[in-house]
Amino acid sequence: MRTYLSLAYKEVKKQKLTTFLIIVAIMMSTAMTTVIGKSIGVMKNLMVEQAHSLNGDRHVTFHELDEQQIEHLKSKEGLSQIGVIKTLGTMNIKDSGISMVVRENDKASIKNYPNVSRVKLGRIPKAAREIALDENTLKLMGISPDIGDKILLDLSVSSLKGSEPPFNFSSEYTLSGILESDYLGYANGIVTAIAGPGTVNDLLPDKYNFASVDFKVSDFRDFQNKINSMASDLNLKEHQIQYNWIYLNTLGIDYKGKDLEDNGAAGIADIAVFMGILVLLAAGLVVYNILKISVVKKIKEYGILRAIGAEPNQLYKIIIVQIFLLCAIAIPMGVVVGVLSANTITAAATSMINPEVFLANSSEQLSELIHENAKGYSTPLLLGTGVSLVFSFLAALPSAIYAAKVSPKIAMAGVSQTIKRKNSKSKEIINIARHLAWLNLKRNRGRTIITILSLFMSITVFVALKSFSSNLDISNAVKDFKMGDFSISNETVGIKKEALKELYQYNNVERVSFVKYSMYTQKQIEQGELTTDISFGNPSETFKIIGIDQQYLKELYPDITARQLADFKSGKLCIIKNPMAISSELKSTSLKQGDRLKINDRELTVQAITGKAVSIQGTGWVNGIDVIVYDNVYDELTGKNSLNQINTYIKDYSKLEEVQSIVERISKDNPGSRWLSYSETDRQMQESFAQTRVLAWGFILFVTLIGVLNIINTTYTNIHTRINEIGMQRAIGMDNKSLYKVFLWEGAYYGILAAISGSIAGYIISIFMSSAATGQIEFSNLPIIPILSGSVLSVAVCLIATVIPLGKIKSMSIVESIDIIS
Repeated sequence: MRTYLSLAYKEVKKQKLTTFLIIVAIMMSTAMTTVIGKSIGVMKNLMVEQAHSLNGDRHVTFHELDEQQIEHLKSKEGLSQIGVIKTLGTMNIKDSGISMVVRENDKASIKNYPNVSRVKLGRIPKAAREIALDENTLKLMGISPDIGDKILLDLSVSSLKGSEPPFNFSSEYTLSGILESDYLGYANGIVTAIAGPGTVNDLLPDKYNFASVDFKVSDFRDFQNKINSMASDLNLKEHQIQYNWIYLNTLGIDYKGKDLEDNGAAGIADIAVFMGILVLLAAGLVVYNILKISVVKKIKEYGILRAIGAEPNQLYKIIIVQIFLLCAIAIPMGVVVGVLSANTITAAATSMINPEVFLANSSEQLSELIHENAKGYSTPLLLGTGVSLVFSFLAALPSAIYAAKVSPKIAMAGVSQTIKRKNSKSKEIINIARHLAWLNLKRNRGRTIITILSLFMSITVFVALKSFSSNLDISNAVKDFKMGDFSISNETVGIKKEALKELYQYNNVERVSFVKYSMYTQKQIEQGELTTDISFGNPSETFKIIGIDQQYLKELYPDITARQLADFKSGKLCIIKNPMAISSELKSTSLKQGDRLKINDRELTVQAITGKAVSIQGTGWVNGIDVIVYDNVYDELTGKNSLNQINTYIKDYSKLEEVQSIVERISKDNPGSRWLSYSETDRQMQESFAQTRVLAWGFILFVTLIGVLNIINTTYTNIHTRINEIGMQRAIGMDNKSLYKVFLWEGAYYGILAAISGSIAGYIISIFMSSAATGQIEFSNLPIIPILSGSVLSVAVCLIATVIPLGKIKSMSIVESIDIIS
């Protein structure tokens, strides 16, 4: 032979089927790594844009700064998008549970909050005592305005922490603009109005004329120390520093208090890389399987080469050169397919949804924004190409070593391995086709394991990705602030229990939960309105007793047992929400699981500590100790039995108005009550995630396609390399029907075994991926639908991949089948 290259090239040309199957496997794995490289950036930026829309394009906000502090902050290097906001005051919108905050924004801060400053009619205020309100807030206030109308507002302003009483005032404003409604504010009960520059100076006394300053940090290295240093320079207290936790968590930045408010998005890059490794392993197993079968079939040829003087390392080089030639063809094709696929998925994602959700004016602008932020992803593409090349060589390595170590004598004799048979007990064979299929699997355990592993990897990736896709939704962090589809609230006299029966009478109501709520100050406790043995760490902390129903209790404490539920109902157990530490100078009260406390002569044991705040819609959570007990226990502790909030969950959203009329009537029948619909809030949150979901599904479907191709690839190779065996079976009398049954059973075994193991592995991996994103291991519900989908798909594809080559082989003559040389 003249060169290894020429011999390897002849081998590649001669084995057309093997060459084609290996090229497909390498091409698809390269395409996958390319899609991952591009999708990491695109998906991450979609999540970042979603975080912007939910909570502003800012990293940190410093509150209650004077003019000198503001100028000092503006002079700092490494900060950008510095926006100054002055709060004019707040007002509660009657019978709505919504508070409106009126803020005077400069141009920079308006850009930081485009989701609450989109103008529907008119313009943003430009002069003092001009104002712009969103359309739905005007409706809640009972105002049908025109631009230029005068609006009278009663506002109240106070400092974040201080002894000064609130400053209440009334003033008239000129309506300069009507804003697009921001229903996301309903989730926490706060909407925003914009006042013109100079309004705060005109209407507020100097001691209330403070500003909040939003900013972004250019360099994330040592982020927390930079914030601490700036806060120290400005003499700020902890309560004056607010982190945009939704945005920072999405960026994966470490900051103070992150463990308390992690939204689970920080691990997206690591998870995508992990998924890519699984896909590469699946493709690598296919390459290994095909090459190993190919080498075993040509064992005589390698024996002859050894006999005429070829050294082991020369055979080794032939295999390596073959895989290099195949990679030279497959990898460029895979890169092209991957880039086109990633662009197609992104185009679909950015064209289907309203771009305003992501702060863009058009789909084209959104697409440009995403790809502008995703620049520099040529490195992952090159890395993906290199990784595919390395994986392909690693997959070929065992076959190359096997070929290099072959003994010329054994190879030329045609005996490549020693066959050992175990003595087994005779037993009745019920189904001969199934029995032969099982024997075929056991006969070559190595080939069987590799085939199952190839399918296993594909199913694992599908189940894991499908189960984890919901974690990409940044709006999950906001959804925790609301409960149900409708809420009826009354924090004064409460709502009669008959309202529950009335709601349950309607078929479209899926379930109803409720909250009973009583709050006591430490002064009220000292005056004897309530007795408790708790020692408060901070004089500003309140003490709340909250009664909930069984369903809500299970949501707060999912691991509750039947015995524990009985103890909650009998008044032995409670759940505690500890207060937040708002000052480094004063300790906060901190109860632990197992602690005992006494309320009005009743002793309770703390069964669990929750991080979820339970509050009445529109009132916000007041810092203090929350003692959460069962419904009837609340009645006994407080002497009250009325409901303070009812949350209604509906079945059919097409019949929303029917339930709404019932909720509205109940609210009117209970004086002092208000109701709120979250349907528009849900719509905005769904839209904010829709594009990310489309992109994630495109990613999942692409992975599924690769998995399907790998299944076909492996199964086809497995059957095609056994043409001689099939010909022999036909020669001794096996008809085509029996032959089909044997191989269909074999394909079914492959699919079923891979489906079971892959589904379990996929579920376990989805748990670990969620823990990587959230920082804690939670055993979520078993993803039944993804598991069934992946299992059915794998078995179906195995059967189809079995039928196609068998149909071709059965048309060959028996003599041709036995004598064929692949």
